[in-house]
Amino acid sequence: MQNPKSDSELIQELIAEITALKAENEELKAKSQALKKRVRELEEKLNTNSRNSSKSPSQDPNRKRKGKKTPSGKKQGAQQGHKGSSRGMVSPENVTEFKDVLPVECPHCGGNDFSEEPISTEERQVTELPEIKPGVIQYDIHPCACASCGKSVKADTPTAKLSASLAISILRSRLAAFAIYAAWRARS
Repeated sequence: MQNPKSDSELIQELIAEITALKAENEELKAKSQALKKRVRELEEKLNTNSRNSSKSPSQDPNRKRKGKKTPSGKKQGAQQGHKGSSRGMVSPENVTEFKDVLPVECPHCGGNDFSEEPISTEERQVTELPEIKPGVIQYDIHPCACASCGKSVKADTPTAKLSASLAISILRSRLAAFAIYAAWRARS
């Protein structure tokens, strides 16, 4: 038969077991906290999309993907009967130059002798940006005699005025050229 343990031995064993269980419990709590943190990080990563992060919309999870289009049987481009759109003609009073263009050689026979009167006239207009020329201003500075003291007085050189007016005229011409270009691009 085994010797029954004394009360003090039994208490010592129970205290040791409780201490070991407490240590194991603390270790499990720490692991649980680490796993909860990892789950939160993964959920945040899973819930990011193009609206709440810097991801592009193509990387959004569960996004609706466009299917391939089924051919409609129509050709590409404007369809038959479609009202076209083009740049309108400028009125004749706003045209800066008129040029008559006559044929030089017949594409059918190679001849170059044509009748004096055209059969019809087809009008085409080409809009060109004007060449920007710098404005040159010459200042003639004249010394004059002062009526009060008789000394010669020369006017101040208008360098500040010159540079400011030149800058304004350059800016104005560049702005006008850009506006014409932007209007041309919008119509094209």
